[in-house]
Amino acid sequence: MKKYLPILRNSPFFKGLTDNEILSVLHCVNATIISKERNSYIFRAGDSTEVMGLVLSGCVLVIQEDLWGTSKYSVKMPYR
Repeated sequence: MKKYLPILRNSPFFKGLTDNEILSVLHCVNATIISKERNSYIFRAGDSTEVMGLVLSGCVLVIQEDLWGTSKYSVKMPYR
């Protein structure tokens, strides 16, 4: 996790925390690093989850579809 500290330090979620405090928070919540293949889903509408995630590299495309299948897209890009 230490290699991600420069990114995490700039995240609004960890604003004002020291590196040791950030690492402590990550340890307390059993933070893990996962990788996803390009064009794979992170979550689908209706999925329930008990986790929170931060995108550390790459980007995320959020798609919202209405009842008729019309899509609205938002691209979310993380800090690099």
